[in-house]
Amino acid sequence: MRASGDHREEDIIIPVMGETKAGKSTLINRFLREAVEKETEGEMPVNAGLKSCTKKVVPAIILKTPDEALNDALRGRRLVFVDTPGFNDAGPDMSDRKVLNLVSDWLAASYREKTIVGGVIYLHDITQEGWTRSSQTNLDLFFKLCGEEAMTQVSIVATKWDKISTRLDEGTERLKELKNDYWKHMIQQDASVCILQPDVSPDQRAASEGSIPPWGIIHRLVSSMDGRSVVLQIQTEIVKLEKELGETEAGKELRRKLEELLADAKKTRRELKIQPSNPMDLSESQRKIEAIREDLVQLVPSTRKAFLRWVRGKWQSGKAAVGFKG
Repeated sequence: MRASGDHREEDIIIPVMGETKAGKSTLINRFLREAVEKETEGEMPVNAGLKSCTKKVVPAIILKTPDEALNDALRGRRLVFVDTPGFNDAGPDMSDRKVLNLVSDWLAASYREKTIVGGVIYLHDITQEGWTRSSQTNLDLFFKLCGEEAMTQVSIVATKWDKISTRLDEGTERLKELKNDYWKHMIQQDASVCILQPDVSPDQRAASEGSIPPWGIIHRLVSSMDGRSVVLQIQTEIVKLEKELGETEAGKELRRKLEELLADAKKTRRELKIQPSNPMDLSESQRKIEAIREDLVQLVPSTRKAFLRWVRGKWQSGKAAVGFKG
């Protein structure tokens, strides 16, 4: 598997991650529109619905940016922005396990090809009310993918600030809560937080005072590299330590999440059996349980599977030797 059709060892990779509808594809399209020179033609598809329209890892290659200071820092190297699917929202054909597999495969392949991760952007929609299970799943898996040591090159970016221009106090309080509660552990590991400057006319930006232009975020990341690349935890685990996905920290985290979902799904099925309403609900509940179980099986490392098969074989042969039936 190749990270892109035309990679170079000195390319600077910037993965863009976050929940569905946080603005990942929109941000990358903005980079593509504003780029002075680029290799990627067209734009990323942007979804207006509730499910992610990004079903695979998609790179976008920039040759020259409109920020001359950033161009100087790049020293002729290409920027490769990587659009990724969100967890929990990609639809029934794209489970979290499949999303994690796609992202980890791409990152591992790029590491084998010696491309450089310059930093990682994590987007959060500031208009989102409350903190959901999906929010926590995305954040937990993101942290496990990157690892503590990579947090210095992580930029957490609050998007859609222009959408709350009539209730700025609410947005400010929401951002404060996110920083103090949900993002605190990443900030303590030196991850940065900023507000993305909205893609609106200058006279409409007053409401987002203190925001940073998108190229400014990239300039910060590239400038702070200080001649070294970032190695994400998932890259070290899969490439250097030769771990299978289920053995990685992200894989273990996903297994914990799936076990919680499985317990909830079983509880729902029991309730539906006691008080049946629509037969389709029970059927859908069973389908969900089977899908979660399949993902859990796929996350079991093959070495463990082989060991379990060996144990079962020994047990069966032992029963046969003593004439045990059961």
